[in-house]
Amino acid sequence: RRLTEFFLSLETELQANVEARKTFTQQATENEMVLEELKSLEAGANVYKLIGPMLAKQDVVEATSNVTKRLEFINAERTRLEKAAEGIEKKFDQTQKDIQILQQRIAQLSTGGGGGATADSA
Repeated sequence: RRLTEFFLSLETELQANVEARKTFTQQATENEMVLEELKSLEAGANVYKLIGPMLAKQDVVEATSNVTKRLEFINAERTRLEKAAEGIEKKFDQTQKDIQILQQRIAQLSTGGGGGATADSA
């Protein structure tokens, strides 16, 4: 029973990891597009940043730096999540094997136990 509960918790943890990786991948794509747009701007172009309900003027160099730092953070999180997923998948696979072994032992005990008693009594 504990093994099954552990297996289900790993399944839930893996699903949460997949969702988080999807979110970070989407954010990375969006930020890469923003970075490309910033790089294609002409010198002296106006860049505005949305802060709450207000647009604030921002220097292109500062905006580029902020997006680059954000991408570094996002990519670091994606890498961390990928490594965590590998660990979860290994535990998941091992737990699956352990459950199969236990099921085989239960099947052997349920079929082998009755037959052995009959042979001894004959």
